[in-house]
Amino acid sequence: MPTLEQLAYELALRALGQQEAALVELRSRTGTLLAASALTASFLGAPALSGGLDVPVALALAAFVAVVLISTSVLLPKDDLTFALAGANVHEALRNLDVEEAHRLVAQWLERLRARNQPTVGRLRARFAWASGSLIAQTLLLALGLAVD
Repeated sequence: MPTLEQLAYELALRALGQQEAALVELRSRTGTLLAASALTASFLGAPALSGGLDVPVALALAAFVAVVLISTSVLLPKDDLTFALAGANVHEALRNLDVEEAHRLVAQWLERLRARNQPTVGRLRARFAWASGSLIAQTLLLALGLAVD
């Protein structure tokens, strides 16, 4: 039967792993969003521009640029995110402790990593939401530009 310290360690490890998986999924969805924006711009942009650069088409172009910039900021590596502890460092720090105390300390360290990552992950989620909104605006504005012509 696992000890309380082992349980805390396993839960902290799982939470940090779930945070990393959520970030990987967010970046994957961001790549898809970026591709959708490019496809929308290429399929609707050329016909919308055939009548000239009117206000809806200019705003759609600005929305496309916003999607590209915001998505890129989500996809770029972030140096302030950490999802693992260095094994050698853990060994060095804990070599004189019993296993239960080691589990307790590692659980605390993992939880601190997760908490330290959370503001960055939250900002990346917010950026994804902004990029999604920009894609919706881009599509609606291009459709409006087509309807006005």
